[in-house]
Amino acid sequence: MSAPHHTPPRQSSSGGAGQVLVIVAVIVGCLVLVCCGGLGVLGAIFYTRAEKSLAEAQQAIQQGVRNPPTPKWEDDWVAMHALTAVYTAVVDAAVSNPQLIERLGEPMETVDNDSALFRRERKGMLDAQEAFEFDLQGPKGKATIHVECSTSAQLGLHQPVKVIAKSEDGSELELPAPEIKQR
Repeated sequence: MSAPHHTPPRQSSSGGAGQVLVIVAVIVGCLVLVCCGGLGVLGAIFYTRAEKSLAEAQQAIQQGVRNPPTPKWEDDWVAMHALTAVYTAVVDAAVSNPQLIERLGEPMETVDNDSALFRRERKGMLDAQEAFEFDLQGPKGKATIHVECSTSAQLGLHQPVKVIAKSEDGSELELPAPEIKQR
């Protein structure tokens, strides 16, 4: 009798692939947990802040606060923006004024003052009456231009009412105030 033929058991190739699938599933599961956890934390932070803001708004309403205080930079930015049209019109009028050209020479240019177009006499929100200054310089000298303006009832814009050029020698020259047109 002959000996039975014995074949060695075959190793399944799916064993290696199964391990890879398990590893991929574990990695994907971990990523999903981390992402969901992160979203949960962000949601909790947002909810807490929203709840606090809502409580502050309700308190302001109960106390009858009509205009909550605004940040100081915001008032200054709005004021500077509103007065820029006045500044531009006054610069254009000043550099073309024959008497000022005679004093300062041509060409005239504005003098950079700490990266601001002009200097306001006060800070914060605009008043009906405002004043600001800037410097002009030409080949013959320099002058400080002082501008007083007030709100126009018809346009709701600030209009220059008085423009004075004060030279380095102390002499003053009143310039015609240009009219600001509504845009």
